[in-house]
Amino acid sequence: MLIQLQRFFKLPWFIFTLLLSLSSSIQANSKNLTPVKLQLKWTHQFQFAGFYMAKAQGYYQKAGLDVSFIEVNPAMDPVQAVLEGQAQFGVGTTDLLQNVSKGDPVVVLGVTFQHSPLALATTSPEIKSPIDLIGRKVMIEDNSAELFAYLKKFGITKKDIILHRHRLTPADLIAGKVDALSIYTTTELSDLKTANIPHKVFYPIETGIDFYGDNLFTTQDMINTHPDVVAAFRDASFKGWQYALTHKEETIRHILSDYLTTRSYEDLQFEANVTTELMQNNRIYPGNMTLQHWQEIAEVYHQMGFLVSPPELTNFLYDPNQRRADIESQLTLFTTLSIIFALLAIFAFVLARRLKLLNTKYSTLVAQSPVAFMVLNRRFHVMEWNEQATQTFGWHENEVMGKNIFKFLVANEDQDKVNQTLSKVLESNSNIHLTNKNNTKSGQEVICSWTNSGFQHNGEHYIICMALNITDEYEIENTAKKLDVNTNLNNDNEFKADLCELMNLSLTLWEDSTGESKVELAQQSRLWRVTLDGGSCKTRTLDKYLSVTHIPANPRWRIVIKTVNFVLEAVKNHPKREQLIALKETFMLKDSRSKRIKESNKT
Repeated sequence: MLIQLQRFFKLPWFIFTLLLSLSSSIQANSKNLTPVKLQLKWTHQFQFAGFYMAKAQGYYQKAGLDVSFIEVNPAMDPVQAVLEGQAQFGVGTTDLLQNVSKGDPVVVLGVTFQHSPLALATTSPEIKSPIDLIGRKVMIEDNSAELFAYLKKFGITKKDIILHRHRLTPADLIAGKVDALSIYTTTELSDLKTANIPHKVFYPIETGIDFYGDNLFTTQDMINTHPDVVAAFRDASFKGWQYALTHKEETIRHILSDYLTTRSYEDLQFEANVTTELMQNNRIYPGNMTLQHWQEIAEVYHQMGFLVSPPELTNFLYDPNQRRADIESQLTLFTTLSIIFALLAIFAFVLARRLKLLNTKYSTLVAQSPVAFMVLNRRFHVMEWNEQATQTFGWHENEVMGKNIFKFLVANEDQDKVNQTLSKVLESNSNIHLTNKNNTKSGQEVICSWTNSGFQHNGEHYIICMALNITDEYEIENTAKKLDVNTNLNNDNEFKADLCELMNLSLTLWEDSTGESKVELAQQSRLWRVTLDGGSCKTRTLDKYLSVTHIPANPRWRIVIKTVNFVLEAVKNHPKREQLIALKETFMLKDSRSKRIKESNKT
């Protein structure tokens, strides 16, 4: 068995697989971008502006994604393209309800158009109402069930009209080859007005059919296998939409310069203005949708005969809180990483005995390791220092080589215990785990979880040291011990006031610096039950959060601190950033509060 184990650890693939499995969790800013494709439902125009600007502004790249866009063609079904894996994401319509009813594993990530831009247009003066379309040539694009639902309101079925397949252009209507055409009021309506062609438009909303418009969707398989990619793509896309709608002129110029489009500057201006009205971004953040409205739409589909029965929509709508919005779930991730880190310690122990110190393969592993990785000699001088160590502590390899770590890296207050630990590692050639404070080049102090493994090479003693920065997690857990929820602190008005001030200031910094809605961040962070107007908190909901009866294991204040840390990491140049830092430190380190807790515990 031992021989088999030794042979297994000789395999280079074991080493690379273990390191690569860690990289996605530990390195947030990986240099390797994940390629994904977005299937559009039309040709390039302002209809997809948010996606274009998410790419142009670097939102996708920052999320680790390399996104490409696929235009539709008349013979293509965009939904089927995603289901068949030709693209990972797609722009769809409410017709996805028919797909989910058939068992297709489609999942809606969010809605862009709060109201559908679909309508029917005619240039024939003889057609004064939809009833006049009976026996006429009508060109309707795929996935337009709401138009058929609209016609059915007038007793018109597909058999009552001569249906033509849409050719993605209003040319046939303008030329008189068809009597009516499905249009997007954001685009083709502009074409008709520009051509000065008399026309009439029939809107489904006139009969109470108010469907969502475009949406962003993917497959359940994509969510199951690549949940982080889905969450990152969704967030970056809707962030791009918010940017596009608040920078319309810049977005129009970008579309004209970077994408092959048939739309003119004036066309795109018209489309941008109508799109803004349909998206209602002044009061609704891009991507917002509700289960109730989807259920209402499904009921209309059912009544019109497009669905045998309204489908179950629980898994049809993506829940962003499932992955990212609950920032506190990062604590669970930290626990998982700790377990992986322990396995990595075993790997390091074996690696140190199976590979030569200066072996080329070994050096490559050190350089590419996704954790801070260094090698010390018996005098604790740095012999090797990888790129991740530079990312964590700030010093480059040429600045630390040959230097004693106690001269620059280990915080003064922890030097004794680190010295004792490393000395023991050298004596026993064992693995010892240690958490201690470290200095950084910037002067900031960080807390790291270390795994130290001793080994010998050519009679010399060395130590492999690997570190994971756990400062945020340590602060939260340390505060958790101080702010024991098994006290009567849930009635402490000062405690609530501090929480409220932290929440409001962090949300304000976020909105001022990113241009994104603080309401959205509050929803994603689950702070939405706290007032956002800069005033007082809703104490009854905070009472619930901090109540032992409701959430003894996870008091809500953890979410507040985690959100503050998230904002501080994202916002570097706001004039009130230092104020937020001071408030956070005061909240976490108040001596008076700690004393009250200790007294309460004694009681």
